Amino acid sequence: MRESSYNYSNHYSQQPNRFRGGEKKVMKKSLSLILALTLVFSMFANVALGATAELDTQAKFEVLKEKGILNTAEFDRNMTRAEFAKVVALLAGLKENAAAAANYKDKVNGKPLASNWAVGYIGAVTEAKLMEGANGLFNPTANVTVQEAAKVLVLALGLKPVADAKVEGTSAWAAGYVQAAIDAKLIAAGIDFKAAAKRELLVNAAYSVVEAAKPALTVKSAKALDAKTVEVTFSDDKVEKFTLETALVAGKETEVTVKRDGVEYKVKVTLPVVGAAATIVGSKKVEVKFGAPVDEAKAVFAVKKGSVNMNVAAKSYNADKTAATLELSSKFTEGEYTITVTGVSDKELTAKVTAANEKVAKIEILTQVAPLVDLGGSDTDTDIDDVAIPYKVTNQYGEEVTKTTVLEASASPGTKNLTPGTLEVAGNFKVDDTIVVSLIHTETATSAIATLKVGAEAKTAEVAISGLYNKDKKVLNEDSDVATDKFYLLVEGKDQYGNVVNDSKLTSGLLINETGKTYIEVDSFKTIDIDGTSKTALLLKAPTAGIKAGSSVITLISKTTGKNAQFTVTVAEAVRAETINLLAPSLVVADEDTYVQVEAFDKQGNPITDVKTLNHATKGVKVTIGSTCSA
Repeated sequence: MRESSYNYSNHYSQQPNRFRGGEKKVMKKSLSLILALTLVFSMFANVALGATAELDTQAKFEVLKEKGILNTAEFDRNMTRAEFAKVVALLAGLKENAAAAANYKDKVNGKPLASNWAVGYIGAVTEAKLMEGANGLFNPTANVTVQEAAKVLVLALGLKPVADAKVEGTSAWAAGYVQAAIDAKLIAAGIDFKAAAKRELLVNAAYSVVEAAKPALTVKSAKALDAKTVEVTFSDDKVEKFTLETALVAGKETEVTVKRDGVEYKVKVTLPVVGAAATIVGSKKVEVKFGAPVDEAKAVFAVKKGSVNMNVAAKSYNADKTAATLELSSKFTEGEYTITVTGVSDKELTAKVTAANEKVAKIEILTQVAPLVDLGGSDTDTDIDDVAIPYKVTNQYGEEVTKTTVLEASASPGTKNLTPGTLEVAGNFKVDDTIVVSLIHTETATSAIATLKVGAEAKTAEVAISGLYNKDKKVLNEDSDVATDKFYLLVEGKDQYGNVVNDSKLTSGLLINETGKTYIEVDSFKTIDIDGTSKTALLLKAPTAGIKAGSSVITLISKTTGKNAQFTVTVAEAVRAETINLLAPSLVVADEDTYVQVEAFDKQGNPITDVKTLNHATKGVKVTIGSTCSA
């Protein structure tokens, strides 16, 4: 932009007044604008010095366009006063105020300023005394130079222009402001201060302001995971772990410093005192909770009732390692138990629990419809005119104890016979008859009574396969001896009334389809016990030629509804020696045994140390002895 275009010599004897800082009280109310202008002008300097941005100008423009700050790119075009007024107003959070621009007599393309798109922004910056015109004109289409913006910046920040300053490349009126900006390290020296600012500069500057306006990263929460590890959650919801040089003292609040992206944050954490509290959660199970995560490899548990040591058959931990569940070999009986834990603290941890004898807490009749059956046995006829009603008994921990609980039963009409889990009633029932049944546990006075409608014979209507099961959680592979180390598919079938059906109903109510029978085959449905609960399962067996590595797809199909479930049983390859390394002995002595060290690895690179595998005829290592020589 040529300086003569502003006609400074005729109208401004000292300096132009188009940009003004305003009074200090106005600036105190516009701190966001001060920061914005600082960043704007700093960006001018950065671009002049060749600084690079993370995003290119187009990408930044798209961000600003989405926020309504800029609408048109045209990066190579000079930035006008109207455009600068809009950006300053938006970044400062000023409201449009067209009335404040009423005194300007400008005409843009022959039309009054009042009809111009920028009039609201021009009025806003005029009212805030940040920009103003001269001789009744704002000159919205005139260009903005770096030195003009420098004055706005210096006045806005309350800086004083340097008296008698001489800065090469500036106009005389601008030298003091430019020098003040240089001294404050707002701009660099030696740039073209008279140059018109391109819209590219405006885009880059405005984007920097928007980015800087984002909330500063703060700490939302912090906690100690162990004596030397803290976990910090930041305001951007990112969670990071930090390792401390000095161990925390349990129970003492400590301020520590963590660093993220080069910025230090001080947080206060307290390492919980490791303690133990115990709760009985099952007839054989007790849960031990800790005040902090523990190392399961180091934790050693002991359970005593008086002086008698109780055998801990199994233990498991929650995901956070803050609780362990111990399962005893026998059920709790009335009395006090002491649980001790060592290896997780510098002292032995102790917790006590008071147990009660197991008792019946609930009896449930599991159906609203009594389906017709032919009981056979004591029922002399072969008609399907009897009913079978499923029930369940649970203890005070919600565990099923149906098999071990003796109940008193009654049925009217009919002749009742109680088997674990089923109340059988012989009679001459037909569909839609009514039957009243009751089940009572006399010792605890727990009971269940129901009036049921007689329904059609139950058929398997739905089936689901929940997974492959082995009691020792072994992997099925081609070396598995499934005759002794049994594998099952866990199956749940339901009849048309939503009741679970047993193995005999599944056998008669399902079709079984197998593909890949050369790898593994199905045998028959069985009822097995898993953690005290009866489950229906489909036993697997080896094909006549033996198990082979591969996959078999097993599909179970309801004969009455056609609904089906499918499961792929994969027989994994057994461990095979893939890579062999022989390490030569350092010394061989005549007439003495010499051992050659052998390293064997499978195809995944895992070392093989099982002698049985290494000696296997096809999966192990074949040893060949070569010729001998004498000294």
